[in-house]
Amino acid sequence: MATPSGNLVVGVKAGTSVLTIDCNVSSTAAYALQASLLGGVSSTGVTPSNEADVATLATFARSTTNTGCPAATAGLCTVTTLAVPSTFAATDTKAACPPTQAQINAGLFGCAVAVVNASLAPLPGGEFLLTYAGQPLPNSPTIAATPLNGGTGTTITLSDTNAANKYWWGNAIEAVQAAALSTTPVTAPASCATGSGYGNVPTAFLAVKWFSSPTVTPINGSAVGVTISNDCYDGTILYAPKLSGSTTVPAGLAAGTTYTVYVCELNATPYPSNDPSAATHCGTAPAGSTWIDASFPFTTSAGTITQSAPTSGAVTVAGSTTFTAQLTVTGATGAVTYTVHAKGPSLTVSPLGVVSTSRTLSSGTYTVSGTTSDTNGDVGVFTYTLTVGLITQIAPLSGTVVNTSSASFTTQLLVSGATGAVTFTKNGGSSNLTVSATGVVQTVGAQSPGTYTATGTTSDATGDLGTFTYTLAITKSPVMILRAYRVVGRAVEGRTVTLFIPGQGFYGRPRVTSHVGTVSMVVRDTGRQLTVRTSVRAGSRNGVFTFLIVLANGKSCRVRYSQIA
Repeated sequence: MATPSGNLVVGVKAGTSVLTIDCNVSSTAAYALQASLLGGVSSTGVTPSNEADVATLATFARSTTNTGCPAATAGLCTVTTLAVPSTFAATDTKAACPPTQAQINAGLFGCAVAVVNASLAPLPGGEFLLTYAGQPLPNSPTIAATPLNGGTGTTITLSDTNAANKYWWGNAIEAVQAAALSTTPVTAPASCATGSGYGNVPTAFLAVKWFSSPTVTPINGSAVGVTISNDCYDGTILYAPKLSGSTTVPAGLAAGTTYTVYVCELNATPYPSNDPSAATHCGTAPAGSTWIDASFPFTTSAGTITQSAPTSGAVTVAGSTTFTAQLTVTGATGAVTYTVHAKGPSLTVSPLGVVSTSRTLSSGTYTVSGTTSDTNGDVGVFTYTLTVGLITQIAPLSGTVVNTSSASFTTQLLVSGATGAVTFTKNGGSSNLTVSATGVVQTVGAQSPGTYTATGTTSDATGDLGTFTYTLAITKSPVMILRAYRVVGRAVEGRTVTLFIPGQGFYGRPRVTSHVGTVSMVVRDTGRQLTVRTSVRAGSRNGVFTFLIVLANGKSCRVRYSQIA
């Protein structure tokens, strides 16, 4: 006997069962007919009417006595009876009621009775799902996973064991998923080809569980990367659910242990779970639901513990006595134990990974190394290098000057990592470049164009040591036409005044002379202007006179100026 449960009718027998359907007169229900569920997973190339057996049309008639409709009022109900036919025929020859084993394996859990209006358009709420007495159960899914061993974080690629048999039937219809999640069903796709169709089963309907034995609490894996495609039918091919994607080995697994990994899919069909222990293997399902699942074995190997920063450090000789640093790692589970295998005489690492010294260390490089492990069996290695007492030269490391200004060149060397005053000792390089004990670089007089280098060592009172190198590039002064444009200001008889001579080609504070009784001195030379202090003897005659400007290389030019009383 067929038994209704909401919109689901179970135990239907083809050629025997008779369904009575009550609707409100206002619903415009005209006919009821049997249809394959292929129309519910169709792409745009398929219409639901292709999947209906129009020969089973049952006509609704208004009843004056029936009260079984939602209105529950005599005279407001319309009724029909549909005799489930012994054979089913639709325009689409792939449609079948009851569904074929292949369709059942793909997630079509029965057929439907659709209530339609006079234009054969389906009415909202007028679809009733049917499952048949003696209807075969779907086959169970199986998994091909690779690799089958590895450590924490290993990516496991998943697929169906036999690519031709995809039996993830528990939740294969996108419209059913949308109803469960209260979302809008997707628009029918133009194609069912890979990458299109109705997408994949939402992650909310999937779970991954890891068991070391059947009686222990499982460790949760991630289903985020697991993909099970939804059903899609294009009028010729029913694209059944296909498992793909991946999951990763979670943290917290014991190394050297074989786990059973369950991939679970929430079962939205009326079929029973393929696994009697699904609630244990997958967890408690929502009320009215079960899980379907498949599993594969995975053997965990020791994971790799990777050292992260810091792997080195630096300290002064004075600071080395109290130096400590904490080593860190990634990829471990829980507490990590550090074991030293090679170390210097005064550098060690505690089991908790604290690097320390035992005394004040001399300037030099010290290294300690060993292994790391955790309670999960994961292992790794570490190395730490400590540089003690290294004085490091910082900018300036080089400089440039033109040869005409090289005689007055000077610069201060700088360092870091020292304690207190630093002593510079030159022990190599050009003899034309000197470095004082305080790090002042100077030239020995004017130098010809070329490259000059000074090298040496640095030290401080606590024993820190280092080296320095300074390179000076002396370039040839560009040839410029010596020219004085004018004199800004006037010389004054009996007084000392400041005059300005703009021009070009000046360098080295040239010599400036004039007539007897007038003395001039260049106090500033920018190369583009001379600042001249000019003293005129009392009683000197006034008028227009000429300054003669002579450079150190003998070049000269003249410019006129005025002298007043």
